[in-house]
Amino acid sequence: MEDKKRLGINLVAQLFAFIVGFIINFFLAPFVIAKLGAEAYGFIGLANNFVSYTTLITIALNSMAARFITVSFHRGDTELAKK
Repeated sequence: MEDKKRLGINLVAQLFAFIVGFIINFFLAPFVIAKLGAEAYGFIGLANNFVSYTTLITIALNSMAARFITVSFHRGDTELAKK
């Protein structure tokens, strides 16, 4: 039961983060274009690309860590899994 509750909380948190990011980008773009010009808007896309690449690296590292933890736990080596 605890896992289902944790999954629900994570799902809601991810959805909330997506909606907040969408709203920020939706309102930030016209503001940047109006105040700083169209040239500065290119930096928003560049920054978003860096964040996307960093997110992909984070997902890869978390997946690798989860795999090694699961293998260690399945072998019965809980001390290594806890490390």
